[in-house]
Amino acid sequence: MIDEDSDWISLDAAVAYVEATQQCYREKAVDLLRQAANNLKLKSRTVNSSPKWIVSDIAGVETFHSDGGQRIELYHEDVLALCESKSTPPKIRSGAISDGIRLAINARWPDGIPAGVRAKERDNQILEWLKRNDKSIPADISRAVQRVLKAAR
Repeated sequence: MIDEDSDWISLDAAVAYVEATQQCYREKAVDLLRQAANNLKLKSRTVNSSPKWIVSDIAGVETFHSDGGQRIELYHEDVLALCESKSTPPKIRSGAISDGIRLAINARWPDGIPAGVRAKERDNQILEWLKRNDKSIPADISRAVQRVLKAAR
């Protein structure tokens, strides 16, 4: 028998998981989960159960209230996928030469470099753009362009 309830986790558990994996504070984790749920990238459900008493600190006064017997649960696989998609992107080497090459590529080919453009022709056009715009010129243009293109993948 498959226990379909094991596929769902409580909102508090999901927030704690996002906090730990994304190394962010609680409010940011709640915002990430709320945004994903609103954009339908995260399945959620409301579960009715026995009411629980919750203790809150409101303006320095301890207050007791009921959750009304409802709690929010999130689909576990969606939470895992959300954290994977929010992981740190690959580091792009930053420098004057790389920035200039990126600008040249975006200026010359805003929709991406067409498949029919030869590497030597592409490199010469980028080099001309760098010279025209007083940008740093690499010693080996072909290598520098390849490095930028690889980092962009």
